Amino acid sequence: MVCVRLLRKWRLDYDMRRATYVFGYGSLVTVGGRRPSRDPDGQDPDRYVTDLLGMRRTWGVAMDNTCTIPGYKYYVDRATGERLELSVAFLDLVEHSTIAVNGLCFRIEPDELSALDERERNYARIDVTDRVALPLGRVWTYLGSEAGRQRFDTGKKNGWAAIERGYRDAVEEGFRRLGTDEHARYVASTEPAELPVLDLKRIDLSAP
Repeated sequence: MVCVRLLRKWRLDYDMRRATYVFGYGSLVTVGGRRPSRDPDGQDPDRYVTDLLGMRRTWGVAMDNTCTIPGYKYYVDRATGERLELSVAFLDLVEHSTIAVNGLCFRIEPDELSALDERERNYARIDVTDRVALPLGRVWTYLGSEAGRQRFDTGKKNGWAAIERGYRDAVEEGFRRLGTDEHARYVASTEPAELPVLDLKRIDLSAP
């Protein structure tokens, strides 16, 4: 019986070493499923809460709402239906020596990463396994691409960068679902946006 338990543990440890995860710190915390745990002994190995060390959350990535990209999206004013000339801002991470950001690690099949890369087209995927407080396998996250950050900087400088209210509220709700403490840590580790928040409607475009 002891040998069977040891074999099962070895198989679990082996699977975890081979597992691939994504650390979500913004909209990706809304990945479905039951409420994850921070308890190392009681957590779901497919979806759990942990920290990414040496980072701070900020509003630092943007898309150009004037560009029409098949398979992507744009936004219109919810009240008027007008497509606005602006840069729509999203969350990003920046280096910070004394702060960690909380988020959700969720397991993903390696062959699903390319589809997620396409979804996160304003970002670059990087390996952060050695910066995750509790890695159960190889962990990736998405940091703003050079182009995505440039769009944000240009939009903010020229006064046409804004946050879509639905995105902001969905992220906030995602952290509330992780628990009161996790939402409080989200607020504490996120730089204030200092941007207007607009009621926009997302329009998804068909792929070519």
